Amino acid sequence: MRARHLATSILAFALLQGSLFAHRDTPLEIEGTRLIGLPDKYAPAEFDLKSRRLRIGSRVITLGGVLDTLFEEPCDVRVSASWYHEGSSLPPYILISLYPRGREQHYEILLALAALHVIKADVVLHLPRDSWAWIPIELDAQQRELLRKATEIVK
Repeated sequence: MRARHLATSILAFALLQGSLFAHRDTPLEIEGTRLIGLPDKYAPAEFDLKSRRLRIGSRVITLGGVLDTLFEEPCDVRVSASWYHEGSSLPPYILISLYPRGREQHYEILLALAALHVIKADVVLHLPRDSWAWIPIELDAQQRELLRKATEIVK
């Protein structure tokens, strides 16, 4: 009886893990400065790499301060989002990933999709055997205030 309970618990855990890891962000396409792939409620959606300006709906943020330095090297940019995840402590979000060319690391900036506040930023080290290590980029009170002031509502 105890073995049956253990087997049932292991199966339930495995199924739960599978559903947790089944979530994938939706890749967004970048055409000029337009972001394509978000639901209409987040329109217009734009990301201008040169000015580091992200617009989602009526909110705009310019990524300055320490985040601005992440854009200094030539890099490949990928943008993805998730607005449909359930049971998560994260709000709907947009993820900007910057891949400097020829480097064994990349950067990730995670923002709340509706409010456009920075949730977190990381340096992601590429390690052997297809593994990664996330190192948080500390955003102190001054950096957070700078980003808050760089967020505006437009028409």
